[in-house]
Amino acid sequence: AHAVTNLLDHGDAGAVRGPLLTAVAEIRQLAGWSSFDAGRHADAQRHLLAAERTALAGGDLRLVARVRYCQARQFQYLRHNRDAVDALRLARDHLAGAATPAITAMLDGLEASSLADLGDHDAAARRLASATDAFERIEPSREPAWMGFYDRGELLAQYGRVYRDMARHDSRHAAEAVRWTTEAIGELGPQKLRSTV
Repeated sequence: AHAVTNLLDHGDAGAVRGPLLTAVAEIRQLAGWSSFDAGRHADAQRHLLAAERTALAGGDLRLVARVRYCQARQFQYLRHNRDAVDALRLARDHLAGAATPAITAMLDGLEASSLADLGDHDAAARRLASATDAFERIEPSREPAWMGFYDRGELLAQYGRVYRDMARHDSRHAAEAVRWTTEAIGELGPQKLRSTV
């Protein structure tokens, strides 16, 4: 990650500067996500912040949204759900007309689970419905290649997370959490081991 970032300091990249910024941002995002998976949260935050800044410098608002999604996932893991909601709303606001259905579904589904954890179940349900509506409009050929991971299993997993977080406040939601999670696992293929777990 540091080696590719250093490439930005070597002279004028000219016509390749935009693609170089995007490539560096993607590598820093991967380093951040890998650090998060390894439990190295300070490193994850550092890499994701660098990825966000670099993607912004390159004008790739969709990639910025992906990075902010990753940041929000880490915030959720650390139980900083207010920060997660703020990161996701910022991503949506900056995207404006550059949003795609898959990116919208990804952001809205994640925000729904943070809202559920915060106890705002009505807003969580609305955001989850928005994610589902967006998911139904996805045309894979019009999405960034990196959105290929977001399939029906991922959407159903968000339902499972939302109802799990609702069940933490009201146990009547527990059966729905189990149902949605079970459906999600059934939809996720063997290549989705991380999501299945």
